[in-house]
Amino acid sequence: MAVRGGPALDLPFSYWRGATMSTVGADCERAVRHLHEGVDAPGMAAPARRLFRVQGLKGGARPFFVWRFLTQHPRPALIVLPSGKEAEAFADDLRFFYGEDENAPPFARRIHYLPAWDIVPFEDLSPTAETVAARIEGLYHLLQTKDPIVVTTAEALLQRVPPKARLAERLRYMVEGDEVDLDSLATQLDDWGYRRVPLVEDRGDFSVRGGILDIFPPAHPQPLRIELLGDMIESIREFDPVSQRSLDAHPEFLILPVREFDARGRSSRDTLRAIEARASDLEIARQERNQILDGLTNGLLFPGVEFFLPYFYPALDTLAAYLPAQTLVWLDGAGEVDAALERTWTTIERRASERAAEHRFFPPAEQLYLSPTEWRATFADFSTIELEPLDVLSATEDERHLSVHSFLTRDLKIERIAGRKEVSFGPVAERVRAWCAEGHRVVVVVSTVPQVERLSRLFDNHDVTVERVTSIAAALASAGAHPRLLVGHLSEGFRIPDERLVVVTEADIFGEARQRRRTRKVEVSQLLKNLSELKPEDFVVHIDHGVGRYRGLKHLRVSDLEGDYLHLDYSGGDRLYLPVDRINLVQKYVGADGTTPALDKLGGTSWEKVKRKTRESIFSMAKELLGIYAAREIMEGKAFSTPDPYFREFEAAFAFEETPDQLNAINDVLGDMQRTKPMDRLICGDVGYGKTEVAMRAAFLAVLDARQVAVLVPTTVLAQQHYNTFRQRFQGHPVRVEMLSRFLSRSEIQAVVKGVASGEVDIVIGTHRMLQKDINFKNLGLLVVDEEHRFGVKNKEQIKQMR
Repeated sequence: MAVRGGPALDLPFSYWRGATMSTVGADCERAVRHLHEGVDAPGMAAPARRLFRVQGLKGGARPFFVWRFLTQHPRPALIVLPSGKEAEAFADDLRFFYGEDENAPPFARRIHYLPAWDIVPFEDLSPTAETVAARIEGLYHLLQTKDPIVVTTAEALLQRVPPKARLAERLRYMVEGDEVDLDSLATQLDDWGYRRVPLVEDRGDFSVRGGILDIFPPAHPQPLRIELLGDMIESIREFDPVSQRSLDAHPEFLILPVREFDARGRSSRDTLRAIEARASDLEIARQERNQILDGLTNGLLFPGVEFFLPYFYPALDTLAAYLPAQTLVWLDGAGEVDAALERTWTTIERRASERAAEHRFFPPAEQLYLSPTEWRATFADFSTIELEPLDVLSATEDERHLSVHSFLTRDLKIERIAGRKEVSFGPVAERVRAWCAEGHRVVVVVSTVPQVERLSRLFDNHDVTVERVTSIAAALASAGAHPRLLVGHLSEGFRIPDERLVVVTEADIFGEARQRRRTRKVEVSQLLKNLSELKPEDFVVHIDHGVGRYRGLKHLRVSDLEGDYLHLDYSGGDRLYLPVDRINLVQKYVGADGTTPALDKLGGTSWEKVKRKTRESIFSMAKELLGIYAAREIMEGKAFSTPDPYFREFEAAFAFEETPDQLNAINDVLGDMQRTKPMDRLICGDVGYGKTEVAMRAAFLAVLDARQVAVLVPTTVLAQQHYNTFRQRFQGHPVRVEMLSRFLSRSEIQAVVKGVASGEVDIVIGTHRMLQKDINFKNLGLLVVDEEHRFGVKNKEQIKQMR
């Protein structure tokens, strides 16, 4: 690590040896102390900017060092990274070291990620609600939290933000016992962008029913129910947006706005006059100009309204205006941050030129964004620390350096056994054992509790005893004889020899970062995602009223409540206006190609007859299945062996964090395979939710018992996709995976057929070609059918014979 620039620091001469600096070692403790002395050295001329460079910190050592410094010397911090992906990872790493719960309400957090808008500049699109909420939370964090830590991106630094004074007016912190004027609060919420609805289900919704306020602030993981006794808050409880049942009590809550602008500035005369003048300068067509002005006047939030932000306030602030005094600005990869700033500004200028040429509305770029030059001038008053992974081998006269050697731990991984296809956990266990013998603190960061169990078994199989700890403080305690397992999320491992510290992640062991799935309950309005797919004149099916025709969205006011409604036409001229928050009751009609369904009549009997016949068909099919299962229960089948350590290594190498349902499905399938009764299971799940991994683990268990696996798919493209997935997942294991499809030549197909018959092919993935008579398995133990409903009746009979 090196420190550059600023005033003279009273440091030992050994730290300032120019080109020989890279051979000088120091631990993080001394580095933190000397950097603190430089940042807070007495006699500095304020507000002169002081620039320092910290070098030699790699991977997770960067957030580790920031954590060490800010823990010992608390102060506000703004940490800037080149991209959103890197910034989110850095924020997660800091939360890991601080032990902070990412689901805690914003007033209970210290670390926050502040993103840029997730859209192209001046595009007719709006940022997602999650992005807007995260930005407002980040700004609130800088305003209200003691010694906040905000992680952001280069792009977000260039973006101007609402005035600090206005945002400070647009938040309310409430506790039990507070007195509240409910009517005044409802007006305030409407002004802040909340939607008044009959039933609260989505973020940004609120409803008032007598003395009860239901509200879903963006900053909270669940909606809140506030019960009032007169004007006093009697209780605050979370509730389930699906069942609407009350859950845990909360003594306090925070209401933040859901948009970066309010109703006051959106439709004022000055705003409309300025927008009309700008539209005239851009020679925008009169019709489009009127649509913009009418939308703003009537409170309709059209896509891209956020780019009108400069007109909603007299002047916007910069992010620097929100930074508390004594804030340290950390640039992680200063060169890359500068390059990202330049790229973003180039994109802004290009998009502005394109919009002007198209005579489309956009504000002057300088009113919404800072140029890189303006950014440097704006942040010139803040001391800055640049984090760089490489050591500087030579220095100018103005540079002073301090180096702490850190290394990535990517060289620690399961290795391929020489001359064979297998991979072994042995080298990992041996390296960890050696580190412990040398007196190092070895911390293995594991993403989930099930993964802790797997790694514990793997270490135990190689005679390495592990110690499970529950906090980073316990994990970093004095050196012990055993490695420590800690549940958490860290993007990269690192090793600091001078500190005798090694932190290892799953990616270091298995070669691929475990990807997190941020799970949360599915809200009712998310159950149907095809509103954007619906077009006027499409046929739809309502669960209670049957087949109707979709005529589009209507904005209506009903009983003093405004909202958007789906307009559905039914037989006989009947109309149904369905609130968009009830879209889960509607599905797009899917029928035979070229057929036009008959519309049902509201209150008629035709739809009830269809539902009754469907129920009868389902009961008949269930009876048939019951008979099949009864017959299978008296049959004797192959009982596969219990998963062994080799299977556990394969299991632990999964690159994702299993969802609870996925883990249950895997355990149920493996449990069935170990019984003597033939297994017949149906795995249901949406695209991307991990059904293939369930099949691959079952296939691996079958192959370990010297049985073959057939994977039957309906299309050639899907066969190729599965083939690539299986090959990648089974890489490094003695498993031969082949494919049968029209992508192969005749000779290649014959070679695969021969391998299947001889047993040399362990797993074969194929289309209908696999059902032909020349396919003979030597020892078929598992059949996986993907999308069985897409096979014809004849094919299904062949599948039954195979099973």
